[in-house]
Amino acid sequence: EASPKSWEDEVFYSILVDRFANGDITNDNSNIPDFQREQLKSKKPWSVQRWRHGGDLHGVKSRLSYLRDLGVTVLALSPIFLNSAGEYHGSCTTDLTSIDSNFGNKELLRELVHDAHTLGLKVVLDVQVNH
Repeated sequence: EASPKSWEDEVFYSILVDRFANGDITNDNSNIPDFQREQLKSKKPWSVQRWRHGGDLHGVKSRLSYLRDLGVTVLALSPIFLNSAGEYHGSCTTDLTSIDSNFGNKELLRELVHDAHTLGLKVVLDVQVNH
């Protein structure tokens, strides 16, 4: 679907994917930072606020109807591309051609966008290349 000529009537909902909804617990530890692994192992979660919390594209997909019912027309997703540091915010992308495995994969992103479009929602991906 093409971008609208004007965005002024759109209602954006900004989603920090890792913090939004965990739809697939099997991918929660696939790309976590070393410090989180160490703290999990030692059972000393001193920096839990910096941990990955498990939110993913499955979780976003499962909430599409809810978001539409809120009146949202555009989902603005935080960066979901691979970052070798495993940071939850995705602002340190290292590969723009791959989806971070903690968030899902390309096929799941396609499904999410398709389902969103079916519900009349647009999807905007945040891409940060300057961090």
